[in-house]
Amino acid sequence: ILTGVAIMNLESTAQTIQVELYNLSGDLITTGTLGTTPLAGNGHVARYLDDPAFQFLGFPNLSVFQGVLKVMASGGQIAGTVIRQSPGELAALPVTKVP
Repeated sequence: ILTGVAIMNLESTAQTIQVELYNLSGDLITTGTLGTTPLAGNGHVARYLDDPAFQFLGFPNLSVFQGVLKVMASGGQIAGTVIRQSPGELAALPVTKVP
């Protein structure tokens, strides 16, 4: 099973996409960024969690990870959806905005 995220920058200026991983108990496991360059204004990107574009501090073992991925923008709004893929199946899951 592959899990990923598709993100669109809703701002006209570039933003850095920051990410955090939390375990099932709600403890912060690691932080990082998505990519080495900011997401262009009105740009979009889709990546699976095991993609090297996710630059997490440390080396979390994502093949056994269970928890929450939190995605944040550096100074504006983004929209997104979660992608889940397994043999013969593809699903997009809703994303919840955190105030």
